[in-house]
Amino acid sequence: MRIISSLIPGVSLAGLLTMTGPASGQTGEVRIQIRVENDNGSSALMSFGNNPRATYGIDQDLGELEGPPLSPAFDVRWANSPGRLNPSYGMGLLYNDYLPCPVNPAREDTFVLLVSDGMESSKKWILSWPDREYLESVADSMFLFDPCHREKLVNMFHQTSYVILNPESPVRFRIYKYGGCPLIVADRFTRMPAHPGH
Repeated sequence: MRIISSLIPGVSLAGLLTMTGPASGQTGEVRIQIRVENDNGSSALMSFGNNPRATYGIDQDLGELEGPPLSPAFDVRWANSPGRLNPSYGMGLLYNDYLPCPVNPAREDTFVLLVSDGMESSKKWILSWPDREYLESVADSMFLFDPCHREKLVNMFHQTSYVILNPESPVRFRIYKYGGCPLIVADRFTRMPAHPGH
């Protein structure tokens, strides 16, 4: 069992290096990864962001795949965002969720992360994401909205993980990303924080 007793604000830990971003030389693509794990050892690595070829539907050429009905085991997927015109994610997207690049750099993109414990009955979920340096290179600001804990809004620039104790499954977390697709001239690497014992 992995134990994380508190949030890890602003600490950039050595850990898993994951290539992100487009192939060298392409422009306007943003890829951010978020890991979701529980205290039973189940985990999922999810990607989200912007791509000039993305639509508000399922873009199979970008690796977006509609999932089956929710599993009775630990299940993480991207869900439709409330209020989005013509939502077409079906049962939810496995692994990847990309939206078109914003025309207005002040635009808010909303990504909905659906987490279900199924029959695992976890006592803890841990969400972790890249450090501030990387997030500042792909967005102006980014927030995680937890609807279960007094509707808490977490500034993702200020910490690299968030711990949910005794989660009430399923939960639809929202990620609000402001700002958009910078020019990316080379591949980038995201420093995902590693938890003790990895």
